[in-house]
Amino acid sequence: MLWKCLGEKHILPHVTDLDELKLNKIKEYAETAVLLNLRGEPRSTGTSTATVPKSVASSINTATMTKKSGGATIVTPDVTANKDEESTSPAPTTKPTTAAKKKTTTASKSPATTNEPVEEKRREPRPPKVRSEKPIDDPEWQKLQPDEKVQHKLWNARLAGYEECGKLFAMQDSSKSGEFEDYLDLLPRFVQDTNENAKEKGLEALLIFIQEAYVARTTVGEIVPIIMSKCLTGRAKTKERAFDILLMYIEIDKNAEIEEELIKGLENKQPKIVQACLELLRRALSDFGSKVLPIKPFLPKVIPLLEDRDKTVRDEAKLLLVEIYKWVGKQTLTPMIQNVKPIQMQELQTEFDKLDL
Repeated sequence: MLWKCLGEKHILPHVTDLDELKLNKIKEYAETAVLLNLRGEPRSTGTSTATVPKSVASSINTATMTKKSGGATIVTPDVTANKDEESTSPAPTTKPTTAAKKKTTTASKSPATTNEPVEEKRREPRPPKVRSEKPIDDPEWQKLQPDEKVQHKLWNARLAGYEECGKLFAMQDSSKSGEFEDYLDLLPRFVQDTNENAKEKGLEALLIFIQEAYVARTTVGEIVPIIMSKCLTGRAKTKERAFDILLMYIEIDKNAEIEEELIKGLENKQPKIVQACLELLRRALSDFGSKVLPIKPFLPKVIPLLEDRDKTVRDEAKLLLVEIYKWVGKQTLTPMIQNVKPIQMQELQTEFDKLDL
């Protein structure tokens, strides 16, 4: 089609590598081809030999020729050539836009360059922030009673409430005072506060309650399960306060209930809880003896823990067996641990020998 449009004299210099047979086919194809206008009508024959602009002729120099399946060769002009021509052609003069006018006006207003130094604008330092002496929280909670403070949404209000409750419990003259009964429903809050600082104060207040109140014996079933799940895996101080509370329950003749909960804890999936239960059994046995804390109920649960995956659990189980040995002796304990692996039995025997000395 380029042959038809541009003419033979413009195409031949660029197809010198084609043989005569192919050139003849191109000529025949160009003679039989019909050019159409934009309306889809055949063009007049005079347009095929029209004068070719220089820009189009120069673009053919960088054209790429490809062959169709019918044997015809199509020349694709290079776009970069047209771009180069457009860049070299002079741009038409247009009126400056309003934005350009604004730039010229602002440029004219700028001061002329002089040798005088230009003073830079320095940012003044910001004044230091003065902290308000007023507390961030609502001070109205300070006017509340202790039982209202322990239910407050602010953790520091609850912390203050726990401290006041502890003082209130310690001040009671009788273990059967009505003040203790007023706080029975609030005690679960003392051991499951979401803030660790407040929880520590809550546990301290609960310990005083158990020491002083006669009705504390009725709280074991509700308080101990919460302590087992909420207070044995946190801070060291929280854990120690929880131990004190559980040991205090044993001291007020609630040993059977505490031992039952500790045996349940030995089957817990969290190693920290299992280790804490073993440690508490050892401390309770050391403080109260085997008559208050019978060994037979929990010993079968302790022996398998010598093979636990967690090292802290294995070590604590071994320490508990050593404490049991102190109370029942070799003749009673040896038949109970006869299924222990030889390596573990050797370690235990080494500790037993130290006690026999």
